[in-house]
Amino acid sequence: MSAIATETVFALRAPGSGWLATLICALDEASRDPDFDDYHRRLLVQLLREGAPSAAVVAAAHRRMTEFESGLARDHQALPDTPALPSAPPARQRPSLTLVGSSSR
Repeated sequence: MSAIATETVFALRAPGSGWLATLICALDEASRDPDFDDYHRRLLVQLLREGAPSAAVVAAAHRRMTEFESGLARDHQALPDTPALPSAPPARQRPSLTLVGSSSR
């Protein structure tokens, strides 16, 4: 394992590393998609070097992400019906405890 990989694994153990984990998972998913090519990777590296993306880039990304999510939803609806996932069994109620005391001594 490379030094950066080891450092990242340790960083992901921290309670505040949720966004880091989210971005790494998104990057992993993107890297598996043939549409995410070398040009996109170079843009991503450049954005990371610059720090925070500009408001215009963020706005464009939100618009494109909304379109992407809509496309995924359409693709999902076009899939053949699959059996519904079983719902969770109803939670068992805990038995009521009645404390009986005696006032006589």
